[in-house]
Order: sequence, then structure tokens, then C-alpha cells
Amino acid sequence: MYLPDTLPVNATIPKQNADASPAEEPVVSSAPQAPLVSPPSFFLCTRYDGSRYLSDDGIGSRSAVPYGMLGGSGQSLAQAYGGPNGIGVSAPGLRTIPDIPAAQAPLAGAYVWVDDECHHADPQEACAYLRSRIDDVEHKLKRAFSDTEAQLKDERTALRERMRGC
Repeated sequence: MYLPDTLPVNATIPKQNADASPAEEPVVSSAPQAPLVSPPSFFLCTRYDGSRYLSDDGIGSRSAVPYGMLGGSGQSLAQAYGGPNGIGVSAPGLRTIPDIPAAQAPLAGAYVWVDDECHHADPQEACAYLRSRIDDVEHKLKRAFSDTEAQLKDERTALRERMRGC
């Protein structure tokens, strides 16, 4: 910026306060301030087998599991396995095996849909989950073949981007 050696006639020179100390003057930092990044916000979902995954909308996936695995038969073990027609009877001729036509009860009829449970992860839980996922991906990357290496690197980059607020 160019400053002339002389001031115009009608210009006034600002007076400096003699009482002001150098400590009271505002300090201007030349270092750029990093923009504040909000902590990660997502839902953690748990599958029926106990594994966890993240969901942005809080809607978990669905899985078809055998109805018997849920314990939903409504019978005790003694009722289910005991008696002349119980499922525990294996002696030939003692129990007749029921014939159920496939049209009435196909194999999928013995399965039920199970929705995964999801909850909103607080920032501390979200950051811990992301750290563990990054560790898992880096562990896999050390042993990855060339066909999966690019996919794992993309996953690691996406996880690091989500973790910026941690």
C-alpha cells in the first residue's frame, strides 16, 4: 500500500492514549484457525450374531433366521422332545414322520424376519467404534492381495473422514 509523505490539509492524526499499555492491545494471530468439526453422528446397529455396524438413518438391516433359533415354538423341551410323536423319538416305526406338502409350508416358512437393533451413538462411543474399525481395516490391509487393496484403502479413507470430529 502506498502512503504519501504528506497528509492532506483536512486530515487529522488520531491521538494515541498515553494510558494504554501494550498488553491491552488486541493480539492478532497469523496462524489460520482450523474450522470446528462436529463429532460424528450415526447409529450403531447390532446383528443377531452380535456383530456391529453403523447406519446413518437408524434403520437396521433384516435377516431371515430359523424360527426354532428364536425359541418361539411355545413348547418346553419336555413337550417338544417327549411323547410318542415328539421330535426326540428316533426309533424306526415308533414315530410317523409327518408329510407336509411344499406348497403349504415351504422351507422359507420355517424362517422369520429379525430386525437389527439400532441406537444413536454418543460422540465417545462413535469415535471408539471408528477407531476400532480403522484398526481392523489397517490390519486387513497389511495382508491384502492386490484385488482387495483398493477397496480397503477407500474404506479406510472414508472412516478417517468420518472421524474428523473426534
